[in-house]
Amino acid sequence: MKLTPSQLRSIVKGTSVITENADGTLGLQRMTEEQIAFYPIHDPAREFSCRLAAGIQLDFYTDSTTLNLTVSGRRKKKNDSMVVDVLENNVLAQSVTCYFPAEASGEVTQFPARTLRFSLSEGEKRVTLCFARGASADSVSVELDDGASLRPYTHARTLVALGDSITFGASAVNPSLSYVNRLGRMLDAEVHNYGIGGERFEEWKVLKGSYPKCDLVTVAYGTNDFGHKTWSDEKFSYKMPAFLKAVSEEFASVPVFILLPLWRDDENDVKNDLGILQNVRDRIAKEAQKYANLTVVDTWEFIPHEPKYFADLKLHPNNEGMEFYAAGLFEAIKNKI
Repeated sequence: MKLTPSQLRSIVKGTSVITENADGTLGLQRMTEEQIAFYPIHDPAREFSCRLAAGIQLDFYTDSTTLNLTVSGRRKKKNDSMVVDVLENNVLAQSVTCYFPAEASGEVTQFPARTLRFSLSEGEKRVTLCFARGASADSVSVELDDGASLRPYTHARTLVALGDSITFGASAVNPSLSYVNRLGRMLDAEVHNYGIGGERFEEWKVLKGSYPKCDLVTVAYGTNDFGHKTWSDEKFSYKMPAFLKAVSEEFASVPVFILLPLWRDDENDVKNDLGILQNVRDRIAKEAQKYANLTVVDTWEFIPHEPKYFADLKLHPNNEGMEFYAAGLFEAIKNKI
């Protein structure tokens, strides 16, 4: 049973734009064109990242014993695979890796439709499909067993997550195991992931009125402000306060959690005029405390300070590190929403 565009649209989560293609498939996009348009002005290399499917999910109840996902889109040639996860009742049940020809180039290329097949358990269950974050989802269709039931899942709340590559989930092997997706499950929240690798505090990122109605926001910038040799105290001194003011105003009616930068093993290797990482963390906290709807979350002890919990052994949490991070965040914010 191939889902109709209407059925498929009803179970899509984490998108800002859903486009119905001529062949009946859907194109899924996490950011609006208006949001994406700002990136070429400031950093052309970031535009394609905006179109990647981080945080996009299908979430529904069904008694089907099979799920076939057909997807095509774009990827960078150096990305030789994409991982798609299926959870049953919030537990990772199956993961499928789709491989591409290995190419060294970082150019963007279209990949033809691939069908990924998942086996599901008997009886009705909640099924959550997490799209690969390293590819776009320009054409999506889904097939279930003939006559299978289908009932959309409704989350209790909505989470908007702003941040860099850690928020994007780049270092988690499985898209479902990024800290944002884990936190979403813990809070029963539909996740809208706006993470972009390499990002820093920039006021223009807070595009007025372009976000979904939400119940809470997390902001996780700062480690790149500290870690990029091209950044400076001068830039940080006006860009960070301007961003916090803008985000406080845009999300004035909901709690906004400012996640201070994580511990990083390479801190002493970074040389710029911002000083030590703790100085950067202190300055973010002090500025955020000026706004009643911003709550500072000190993440320093959330992940054990051991390289084995980081995919690159220094900065980006791996699957296990993401688990620690999400658990720490949940405990810090669960009573404040």
